Amino acid sequence: MIFTNRHRSNWPIESQWCARRSARARSHLRGLSNAASILVLVCVCLPSSRGVAQSGDDVDDPFAGVEEMAVYGGAGIEGLLTNDANSVTAFDSTQLDAIGANTIEDLADFTPNLEIVSAGATSPTFFIRGIGLNDFAPTSGGAITVVRDDVIANAKPLQLGALFDIDSVATLRGPQGTGPYRNASGGAIKIYSKKPTGEFNSFLEVGTGNYGLFETSGAIEAPVLPDLLAARFSFKYQDRGGYLKNLCAGAPAIADRVARPSGVSQPTDPRWSHCGESVSPGEISDVPTGLPRRINDIENWAVRGMLLLTPDWLDSEWLAKVHASRVENDSQLGQMFGTEGVRTRPENGEPVVYGGLSGVDGDGYIDANARDTRDALVRQLLDACMGCSRAERVEQVILGRSVAAREFARELDSNPWEGAYNRVGKTSNDIIGGMLKGTLEFDNGTELVFISGVDHYDLLLDRDLDFSPNRFFQFVDDIEGIQITEDIRLTGALDDDELTTWELGGLFLYEELDVTRQQDFGEGELFQVASRDYVQTTYSGNAYLELSTELTETFTLDGGARINVERKQIDYRLERIANEAVANEDVSWTAPTGTARLTFRPTEDISFFGKYTRGWKSGNFNATGNLNQGVLLADPETIDAYEIGFRAHLIEDQLTLSSQLFFYDYDDYQLFTSNNNFGALPEFLILNASSVQVIGAEVESELNMELTSWLDLFGAVRFGWLQSRFLDFTQRQLQQGQLNGEAFIAVTEIDNSGNRLLNSPQFTVSITIEPTFDLGGMGFLKLRYDGNWKDDTFFDATEGRGIPNEDGDLILPQFSIGQKAYWLHNFRVSYANADETFELAGWIKNATNQAYKTFSFDASTFQSTTVHFVGEPRFYGLSTTFRF
Repeated sequence: MIFTNRHRSNWPIESQWCARRSARARSHLRGLSNAASILVLVCVCLPSSRGVAQSGDDVDDPFAGVEEMAVYGGAGIEGLLTNDANSVTAFDSTQLDAIGANTIEDLADFTPNLEIVSAGATSPTFFIRGIGLNDFAPTSGGAITVVRDDVIANAKPLQLGALFDIDSVATLRGPQGTGPYRNASGGAIKIYSKKPTGEFNSFLEVGTGNYGLFETSGAIEAPVLPDLLAARFSFKYQDRGGYLKNLCAGAPAIADRVARPSGVSQPTDPRWSHCGESVSPGEISDVPTGLPRRINDIENWAVRGMLLLTPDWLDSEWLAKVHASRVENDSQLGQMFGTEGVRTRPENGEPVVYGGLSGVDGDGYIDANARDTRDALVRQLLDACMGCSRAERVEQVILGRSVAAREFARELDSNPWEGAYNRVGKTSNDIIGGMLKGTLEFDNGTELVFISGVDHYDLLLDRDLDFSPNRFFQFVDDIEGIQITEDIRLTGALDDDELTTWELGGLFLYEELDVTRQQDFGEGELFQVASRDYVQTTYSGNAYLELSTELTETFTLDGGARINVERKQIDYRLERIANEAVANEDVSWTAPTGTARLTFRPTEDISFFGKYTRGWKSGNFNATGNLNQGVLLADPETIDAYEIGFRAHLIEDQLTLSSQLFFYDYDDYQLFTSNNNFGALPEFLILNASSVQVIGAEVESELNMELTSWLDLFGAVRFGWLQSRFLDFTQRQLQQGQLNGEAFIAVTEIDNSGNRLLNSPQFTVSITIEPTFDLGGMGFLKLRYDGNWKDDTFFDATEGRGIPNEDGDLILPQFSIGQKAYWLHNFRVSYANADETFELAGWIKNATNQAYKTFSFDASTFQSTTVHFVGEPRFYGLSTTFRF
């Protein structure tokens, strides 16, 4: 955050700018005298691009970079956009309603170079400009700071809460080297609730839709003591049935099941296998009875209460908030494709892998839709090869399965919202918290702001991550966490004309997580741990100083420096059938960061800027399930970021154009990836890539114009471009191979240097068109279209090809662990009466029922399978809103 004057004003931005021109003309030479001090401040405080690791007894904390943006004392969207020298995409309450945003995840399609990946309602991961950390574990700190009402939501279970009664949401792109942020080397997302205004008002919205959707939200506000104390209460409730069909539902009673005879080689024969699960000789199916037929349902509620105190006898403002919420959803399930399948060539006995993704998994299961598609392709090729030799027909079988594998990699199977699941767990998350923000203004113009926050959550995750009717990897995580934050900011000016302003501040975070994991790996339990539990404690703090000076009427120089300290401790225990492992780690870091920016405003409507930022993000613990590894440490990452940009308000502010061009240079970039070694469970670890570079740009345009007396037009086009690559990143995996009939273990090096970063599509485009028809005294009619296109996206460091085999060859088809480019189309039609106290709207999301993957991982070396989270199908519904 580059400091800008924080005094509030109701003047339009242009009027404020013009009113201060004369003062600038009188005193800009004074600003020149302060320019050197700003540059010295940044340079002196940034002697190195790396943090300094210290011994465990030193308290440290990393406050990582976020994007350049000014923080305006919680002023919301207006404050974020007041300074045009920022890379910000923001949405106000009207736009959020039109989009139908239930969480900030819904805004990713409308924000250039923003990717949000989630494996359920409590496990979000965020990427801005290709930078992020797709680790769903609560112990990890991502590269994007999420802030709700000026309080950092540090843990993942706190970040993806419901959006309701919201004033604005803004995405801030790029690292922030100064200001009250933590672990924001990629950027930040800021969410502001509507706060009390002291006037009576309320609204109620009720909606319904397919899959049994019912949702309602509302708010009521009233002055408790006129001109002194105001209160606002808001709520949201959402309930929707499942959209994923479970083929394992309706399993017969245990007494009615048939045992698999000994000596019969087919473990998935439907005589004893209900939905494709593998049954051992002499045993019966272990698929539970009473499984639901429709899954991936949701039910959640949230409430919030706010009090605003504005005493006349003290130039101050006090805002208090309490909030509570509950999530009670099915743990998200998706699709799997087996990768097992080796056929011997009859002419020379050479083993051939026939494509991957079209075979069975390690227990012989194959998705029914995938099997039918694969077999149909093979039959078609064999029918055309009736006179072929046996060897030629074998080649046709291999070809058919390879073609099917490529189709599954690019398109999923014929029914991606159907599968066979032997476990349907629940995700429940209870959150309660509060915030107190005090703002005091003194006679000399200095302002003091302090923000205290506390949040507690209790999370239970019961997940089946093999997405099959067999037991490969199933988890139950019981997580309890608490965070306490304190944010203090003191702002003022060095001169009466406020041409040089300053901010001094600090942020402290305390967080404690208590995690217990029970796991079920079927036969894998014989050689792996059965449970693990650990307590992780984080002490994080920073102190920063920022200066801004107007050099001339058109040039402004601002900058700041921050010192970040962090300390992390973990007490960790793994249990095995015969023994256990214990680890205690205590690590701390100290690192400086900073920002310097020059802004040029030739007119009040046009601005250009150039900026340099040093960002940093603290290290992370990997609390693995491997007795030989225990707790592994990922080192902190650092970034040097360079950015230029402009913003223009044209046609009497009816057209806004903005663009940014940036270059990132990362050291020890943190990424979350699967580590699959033969004979061990697949581990998801945070690793360091030695060097990463990103080049990219955003271009945004918004048109808000009155075309005629009865027609207004709102339109937006947003474009993002990323060119990302690993400069130096090599992984090592253990693989099993065969040579002359003998098995051996090989160490395979996977050189990912030159590959694109995870979750960084090269191009993204979003288009919004919304005409509003004024029907006179009859009201208003709005038609809205939102189209979003996303380029090819990869979820692993091999650009979607999965883990190489023991020879180092990538055998999975392209996009096996990725998603090819696709479009999403949304429509909304709404009618409001003349005074807009009533609105009726109909909407449809994903109108073409586009199937797409949101995240995938390769577990071929463990159980010959790949796992894929699938985006939501077509949703549609109606909503009614009453405003009072």
